[in-house]
Amino acid sequence: MSRPWILFIAIILFSPTTVGIVNQYITHYDLTKDGKIDRRELRTVAYMDHKLPPTISDVIS
Repeated sequence: MSRPWILFIAIILFSPTTVGIVNQYITHYDLTKDGKIDRRELRTVAYMDHKLPPTISDVIS
């Protein structure tokens, strides 16, 4: 009875869409392109993704 569920989960995990999404995240976080993602790379990407761009205004305060 549980074999259909295992097959269903395997199909989802190894579908081309899932593999493409995982590959996209790996290339986004793997800054050194060595195939491994370490804490330094995660901190760097988190900083780059979440820092706010400087705001430009004509108002002098």
